[in-house]
Amino acid sequence: MKNLKTWSFFLLTLAVLVLSACREDEECMAPALSSNVVGEWELLGDEVEFRSDGTLIDEGDVLISVGTDTNAKSWSARGDTLTLDASGSSGAASVDLAVVENECDAIAFELFGFNIQMRRKED
Repeated sequence: MKNLKTWSFFLLTLAVLVLSACREDEECMAPALSSNVVGEWELLGDEVEFRSDGTLIDEGDVLISVGTDTNAKSWSARGDTLTLDASGSSGAASVDLAVVENECDAIAFELFGFNIQMRRKED
């Protein structure tokens, strides 16, 4: 009977240790900027979308614009730099944003000496 209690206690302790050690942590390792940026983001009270084909949807013109007739916007990423391009009948513009933070649900970049953060839009 004494051995049964000892083994039961040992097995119970072992089960608790195994179950607590196997708990899944939900830490995310952000992929490269070129992959992570794809999707919908909230920025300065507006929404922007970076599509996998390089198209930028920025209807509020919060990231880049060439006036009221902007008809095409695109993006590309190289290392820690996010390049945005826009064109319209009044001309074209391009801006390189230095990314200072690349996390799963947040990307921050420097613009005119200020850090601006985009947060991934929740479904």
